[in-house]
Amino acid sequence: MRNYNLKLPVIFQFNLLNHHLNYIKERINYSIEDETESFITLKNELLKVGNSQMDIYTGNLSPSSICREILNELHRLGINGIVLYQDWIFSNPQAFQTLLLSDKSKWVLRIGEDEQKYVHIHPARNSFLCIRVKATTLKTAIFASVFSRIKHQVPDNLSIINSVRKEFLKEPPVKSISTARNLIKLIKLINDKPLYLDLT
Repeated sequence: MRNYNLKLPVIFQFNLLNHHLNYIKERINYSIEDETESFITLKNELLKVGNSQMDIYTGNLSPSSICREILNELHRLGINGIVLYQDWIFSNPQAFQTLLLSDKSKWVLRIGEDEQKYVHIHPARNSFLCIRVKATTLKTAIFASVFSRIKHQVPDNLSIINSVRKEFLKEPPVKSISTARNLIKLIKLINDKPLYLDLT
């Protein structure tokens, strides 16, 4: 059994379940291997995702690699510590900065929610190697992916989709596969060739 917990630099706030496709695949694999405690943890995390839209990175850089590249770039810019970081972020009136990584993906940096995790990162909207999805679509796709594998069914099964929407999300059923194109695309993306992450 693999450990899905990643040790990222302590200064980073990086909501992986919202923003990193390969991490999502890894969490699904882990939840299927251990259907009890790990699934309960995943379910609780998913129900905290909210109801807005989010941007998901679809490239092959691991979360730790992304953080390392951003940290290296901050050091190159002479930004060491929270004070210099805050000054840099607020030098933009919109209170964020963007960095381009080695795979040409673009990342937004903001002020984190607490002083320890003061570097809040997420993929830039409509950028390379990034897709934008609704939170309910993401949660449905993840729950459907987990339960379809447990029940040995295809993940874009309408019965599975509507079952998880009713039981876990309290959402209305999807009328048909043809009317849920974005959801089906995401389900197929999540279930296409799962990649294990570099946990170093």
